[in-house]
Amino acid sequence: MASNEVYWTDRKRPFLGLPLSFTKYTLTEKFILIQTGFFNSEISKVRLYKVKDTSWSASFWQKLFGLGTIRVMSDDEDTPELEIENITFSKDVERTILELADQDMRNSAVHLSRPMHGDARHARLSSTDM
Repeated sequence: MASNEVYWTDRKRPFLGLPLSFTKYTLTEKFILIQTGFFNSEISKVRLYKVKDTSWSASFWQKLFGLGTIRVMSDDEDTPELEIENITFSKDVERTILELADQDMRNSAVHLSRPMHGDARHARLSSTDM
């Protein structure tokens, strides 16, 4: 599986459920990306292993057009909370975010728990070992 595999992408749909916006959301195996702007662009991203929790909401108007909003809470210092607003299939996207976050957290924990060759923790000798 490629580390840049895109699982989902959509645009914010602010008017009658139409994607008439310069906000694009992308979910990959490792990141949630939010790209905003037309003349001046900005990309916010959160690593999935830093996602702590999500919440879902939909106003009356969002429900009318099959939209919803996902709020993502994370341990990321730059982006502790982000909103994925006015998207289709929002409940499915929220579930996918949580599944990928759990998977990335497990993979990161396995990777971080493996001692690296030449790791200083294994190379230290105390005076009694000499």
